Amino acid sequence: MRKQDRLRLGDLEAEIMGYVWRSRRTTVREVWEQIYEKRKIAYTTVMTVMNRLTQKGILSREKIGVTYYYTPVVTKTQVIHAYIDDLVARFGQGAASPLVKRLLSEGVAGADKEKILEIINKM
Repeated sequence: MRKQDRLRLGDLEAEIMGYVWRSRRTTVREVWEQIYEKRKIAYTTVMTVMNRLTQKGILSREKIGVTYYYTPVVTKTQVIHAYIDDLVARFGQGAASPLVKRLLSEGVAGADKEKILEIINKM
């Protein structure tokens, strides 16, 4: 499996990873409690997705007592880079300029926009 494919996340996977990245170390129960407020999904669904993320090498799992603790193996930035690499691979080098234009016109504001402009000006 290509790295880009491994790091491509579905909606629920991305939501779960958001919680894991923020907490840095968490349990299925902690993630489920956060998600359940928005989505009424089963605990076992969250457990299955987190186990799959572990199999994909995106999470690591450590058993302490009777509880499994999950930590991220990849960063949010690595996942974002994989999506951008996939976009360029699918649509060619011409994909970059519409992406930057979209980000600067409607996609981001504030510090993110300033950082993008700073990077462009340094090139």
